[in-house]
Amino acid sequence: MQIEGIHNSSDTPWKFPLQKEIGEYTIRFEDLVEFAQGSPLIGYLYINDNKIGKHDLFDALFLLKGDYLYIPKYTRRFWMSGFIRCKINVRIGQNMSKIKSLIYLHCIDNGKILYYTDYSKSKEEACAIKKCG
Repeated sequence: MQIEGIHNSSDTPWKFPLQKEIGEYTIRFEDLVEFAQGSPLIGYLYINDNKIGKHDLFDALFLLKGDYLYIPKYTRRFWMSGFIRCKINVRIGQNMSKIKSLIYLHCIDNGKILYYTDYSKSKEEACAIKKCG
């Protein structure tokens, strides 16, 4: 079953239902907290009672298109915290997004940012500028 893109404009990062039934999927949030005073609420994500990630915390606003849930995932690194875009396959409950341990920028060529993912510069990757942001 293909599910169309879902967007409920009445939901906010502070006020939303804890559980939504969309097609054959039940999307639920538990143990919600503010990561800073007045910040959006984040919590553990469950899809059909399967917890996504062991310690991963997610914002409650999401888009569902086909078999993929697009949702902000909370991350904290050194002196900075925020959200990364996350793509989750709802059929298998697998996070399809990857965090790179290193992004060693090389150059911009033909509308793509070229970078390495290792110190020895042996693993080169590219990202279209429009998609990298």
